[in-house]
Amino acid sequence: GDGNWWPAENFQILTITDAPRKDQHIVFAAIPDKNVLSPDFDLNATSLRSDNNQSTDLNVTFVSTNAAVAMVSGKTITIKGQGTTTIRASQDGNNQFNPASFVERELKVTKVPQSINFAAISAKKLSDGTFQLDANSTYLDGTTVKPTGLSITFESADSDIASISGTVVTLNAGGTVGITAKQSGDVTYEAADDVTQQLTVQDD
Repeated sequence: GDGNWWPAENFQILTITDAPRKDQHIVFAAIPDKNVLSPDFDLNATSLRSDNNQSTDLNVTFVSTNAAVAMVSGKTITIKGQGTTTIRASQDGNNQFNPASFVERELKVTKVPQSINFAAISAKKLSDGTFQLDANSTYLDGTTVKPTGLSITFESADSDIASISGTVVTLNAGGTVGITAKQSGDVTYEAADDVTQQLTVQDD
């Protein structure tokens, strides 16, 4: 300073390392699509030296941009719901390596396909009055068929021949009518393809 100005000072932080820090880069494999019921799985990413592609032995950290779809703990992914999220891999460096540029991979989570099991309906006599429909929906877990636990709804193409309340069919007249089983899905399962069986009512 002088007679008009107060003294001033400035400072910068100087980081001193044993040697110039080396560059690193992240190799992060693409993530296969998953569905809502997929089990937890581990991410695969590695930090490599940029000069010789050897491992830096530094841990890569991961972040999910959409926790409603998938959450990350360490390197383990837990699926939370349908949708798409970006998984970011990063490595902040240390006294030997500069920070790596982050790498992002997309994770797509779909609902689980389901199918309706609805057997053919045997012919009925009008005098039978009523009968019960039976159908269910299942999904494939690997090679194992499992029930979804979702209820099936039924529709009659002609209520003058057969009307439906819940799973009970009331026979009203002779003829042939299509009975359709439906399952519209939920947050876990996709809507199933409709299945239609023909009901023949014999007028006695």
